[in-house]
Amino acid sequence: AAAAAAAAAVAALAPVAGALRFTGDAFADFTDTSFDDATMRPHNFGVVRQVDAVVGEETACSNDACPDVGVPDLCVNGVCPISGWDVRAVYFQYNEQSDELHIGIDCFGICGDADGDG
Repeated sequence: AAAAAAAAAVAALAPVAGALRFTGDAFADFTDTSFDDATMRPHNFGVVRQVDAVVGEETACSNDACPDVGVPDLCVNGVCPISGWDVRAVYFQYNEQSDELHIGIDCFGICGDADGDG
């Protein structure tokens, strides 16, 4: 189901001329509404956001997706680290001028940090 949703998100991409500015923070990069001087469009023009959540529960946690990847046996005093494999959302933007597909992955923790220890 997730693969079908991702395929639908890519299919929904409209050709864009806005240019993203990459900082390494997918959320900041793909939600940047400032205008690109060259195109006079927002940097996030045409961005599609696919939330990693159960259908119907997309905004169950503070109007956002909920962490759903556990980190076993690492909880201290009831506080558990967030796994870097826990994806919050995936962003897509296609730029038809440069023929580039930009993809950003926004994780709850540090992407790839499996045990949440930084």
